[in-house]
Amino acid sequence: ETGFKNYFFLILTPKWQRAYSIVTFFLSFLFFFFFLKAGGVAGVAVDLILFPLDTIKTRLQSPQGFNKAGGFRGIYAGVPSAAIGSFPNAAAFFITYEYVKWFLHTDSSSYLMPVKHMLAASAGEVILLSDLYTQWGSN
Repeated sequence: ETGFKNYFFLILTPKWQRAYSIVTFFLSFLFFFFFLKAGGVAGVAVDLILFPLDTIKTRLQSPQGFNKAGGFRGIYAGVPSAAIGSFPNAAAFFITYEYVKWFLHTDSSSYLMPVKHMLAASAGEVILLSDLYTQWGSN
């Protein structure tokens, strides 16, 4: 597939090569924003689903008992701030993950496919950790 794309690009006239490059750049720009929104929405969705479950679990483990710890009251308290914080982090992870997968292009039937996904996920986590380090500093 890659060879065909290169051959196709070479047989184009310089005017069409420039147009092809512009279209390719525009599409990559659109995909960037698509991945940005998809990652952010995924992060917010995870917080909306799991935050109340974590609150319930914490109250069940409370020495006071579930009802005295608050029961089901206010299980969504604090979700907006968690969702606002998770949107940029999840978006950064998703963009990094997709870019590294693209950069490490391998054949889909390759036995190295799991390695590609592991490296992409690791790179995404490194980006998140470096972002947290720059936000909170090393004080």
